[in-house]
Amino acid sequence: MAKEDVKACVSVPREYVEEQIRLAIMQALSKDTEAVVKALVDSALSTKKDSYSKETVLQVAYNNMVREAAVEALKDWIAETQPVIKAAVLKKIRATTGLAEELASQLTKGLSQDFSARVYWKPEE
Repeated sequence: MAKEDVKACVSVPREYVEEQIRLAIMQALSKDTEAVVKALVDSALSTKKDSYSKETVLQVAYNNMVREAAVEALKDWIAETQPVIKAAVLKKIRATTGLAEELASQLTKGLSQDFSARVYWKPEE
């Protein structure tokens, strides 16, 4: 009798295979749920944005939130103290004697030497 190759083809539904894989993963994870959760949290908290980053993703997010809060607080403070700031600026400008003359002098000097002019003003203390 001649040796004949016997071939058999078994068809397994894809859903069955996927379900078996899902069950195997669930069993592996449920053996030590606390350890798996700890590992996931540790990984998430220590992940860096890229290999060049010195800060973790969590540190970057925290720093951004603090920076945004600081900017908002500064905006609120400026809005509250705007009248005081405006009064101080006006007082300083009015107290500076010869401001208009100094600006005009620098403008005419600059324009007489070139077609453009720069004006530098530093009030004397």
